[in-house]
Amino acid sequence: MSGPDPFAGGRRPARRRRALGSVRGPEGRYAIPHAARLGVKAVVFGAAALALLALGHRWPALWFAVAVLVNTALASYYRTRS
Repeated sequence: MSGPDPFAGGRRPARRRRALGSVRGPEGRYAIPHAARLGVKAVVFGAAALALLALGHRWPALWFAVAVLVNTALASYYRTRS
């Protein structure tokens, strides 16, 4: 492998931290709508469950999908309460 390591030092990690820090977490500068957050979770975790299913792991895929649904429902419930 030649050239500088793209994941080592420099200004890129600082820029990445600033960019993610502005939208991530409750103290972020920009608020992400709740529906968008749920949509991203559905796509990412749904793809993970489908990947498990495609690999032939039917029960772990089912348990993972159920755990994600319960977790998301509880997090949404408690987020809207406060």
